[in-house]
Amino acid sequence: MSEVSLARIVRPWGRRGEVRAAVLTDFPERLLKLRHVLLGDGRGEPRAAVIRSCRLEPSRRFAILHFEGCDSIDDARRLVNLYVQIPLAEREPPPPGSYYIGDL
Repeated sequence: MSEVSLARIVRPWGRRGEVRAAVLTDFPERLLKLRHVLLGDGRGEPRAAVIRSCRLEPSRRFAILHFEGCDSIDDARRLVNLYVQIPLAEREPPPPGSYYIGDL
């Protein structure tokens, strides 16, 4: 299965297991709707994860994510440099007349 990366976790955020992630998609609001995602590093098979909460920073370049089972700074540190992904088949369709670079 092929995956699309929507964000990359860059660091822990706060003390309760949240993480700050750099948004990699042109559709950052999609992150707000997702509950089930994959977390992967590009080397092995990504693992399933459930998003408890997500909010976008005002710039929309970063998201604050909280995953189920991630309840401490140490838990959050283990997620740094992982990509938040979805299966390729679940990506947002591009606007009419637009294409994804990978599809050209």
